[in-house]
Amino acid sequence: MYQENDTNIVFYNQDVPLIITVEDSFSGISEIEWSIANDNKQGTITVNENGDIQTTGDEAIIINESIGKDSNLVTSLQFMVTVTSDTNENLVSVNLTDNAKNKVEAATTKSYNVDKTAPAISSTLTSNAAYYNGDQVVTITIDERNFRSKDVHFTLNDDEVEVTSWENDQNNANVHIGKYTISKDGVYSYNISYTDMAGNHSQNASTTSFVVDQTPPVLKTNFNEFKTSNKEHYFGVSQIDKNIVITITEHNFDPSLAHVEIKRKNPGETHDKTGMEIVSRGTWSTDEKDKDKHTFTIPFSNKKEDGKYDTYDGIYVVSVTPFDILSIVGSTFPALIASALSASS
Repeated sequence: MYQENDTNIVFYNQDVPLIITVEDSFSGISEIEWSIANDNKQGTITVNENGDIQTTGDEAIIINESIGKDSNLVTSLQFMVTVTSDTNENLVSVNLTDNAKNKVEAATTKSYNVDKTAPAISSTLTSNAAYYNGDQVVTITIDERNFRSKDVHFTLNDDEVEVTSWENDQNNANVHIGKYTISKDGVYSYNISYTDMAGNHSQNASTTSFVVDQTPPVLKTNFNEFKTSNKEHYFGVSQIDKNIVITITEHNFDPSLAHVEIKRKNPGETHDKTGMEIVSRGTWSTDEKDKDKHTFTIPFSNKKEDGKYDTYDGIYVVSVTPFDILSIVGSTFPALIASALSASS
């Protein structure tokens, strides 16, 4: 069983039984010598003056019904030998001597390529982390004697891509190493398969999904709306129906990594960071059209049905230092940007 391929070389993926035909119709066959080089097999078939056939050396099977005779001369016969070595360019040779002692050296020779071993594939990534903030390099290792890079099928997110960077392992010429670099942000998975020139199929190499994210979060706030020309910033009841709005644009968003901190102390105290306590206030929302845009809203009042306000009087310090899930730091707004917001009626 073999596979023809575009190299016009025949590769077999199992043992190759050969039926060899030898003829000498004039003087008759006296001796046949045969050998299979890479199998380290050889033998001799002799025909005596009575036409009796004997074999010596490694086993060659005479096909009895193929024997042709002219009186006591054997003028033709067929015998079978088997090529078993898992190697390339395995030379099979046959020499013929007739009864007149004419000898034909290499009466027939042919080279056989046998590849019974399935390719072995393995792959590694630069990082095995589910999230990675650098280029992910897929390193593909294929152990295959009859290797061609164009027979590698590498699919990335179900799209086949070509791996063009290949080199041989310095210690083993049958081991071939290819690299493919993934730089663009995204969620990825891949699958690798290979079929050699003899039709042997590898076990596929694949990975579960992983994320490449090299883009820092983008931060936008309205902190400047809570500053005045004064050293201390005061906002009265007519101004408190406004919110601090923090917007973070990040694909792999985790609100716990936004690091929004709200500190408060009672109105009338000194406008500095001393004596403050962390308070919990505000809610996250995600933009319906842009799922990467996330907004945190901090209110300082609650307008009631009668038009009046419940107010959150106090002196506030708000800070935000967003990280994404890969610890990439986005823009940082230091503490005390809204340095002291006092809400009072």
